[in-house]
Amino acid sequence: MDTLSLITLVFALAWLVEAAVEYLVGYLADVVPALYPLKPFLPYVALAIAEFVAFYYQVDLLTLIPGVALSPVGIALTGFLVSRGAGFVNDFLSFLSEKLA
Repeated sequence: MDTLSLITLVFALAWLVEAAVEYLVGYLADVVPALYPLKPFLPYVALAIAEFVAFYYQVDLLTLIPGVALSPVGIALTGFLVSRGAGFVNDFLSFLSEKLA
């Protein structure tokens, strides 16, 4: 997968995971009082979903670094980044581009 496709996929997954978790779990926790105690666990729900999606699609941002091959550790770290949301992914990619330039 080329660099632009990989970055686009990661941003799309981050946005989708963040939106899905917030809408499906966060909104329901606000509306249904019995689910309100689940609200603090939203980041962990996002992490579980993001890890599944990252492994399913075999997405590894570390492969952007020259000489780094696709690995389960890189996929897991990418899943963690995806779980944090689109803003966090943007910050990470900006940091990475500064270091590689």
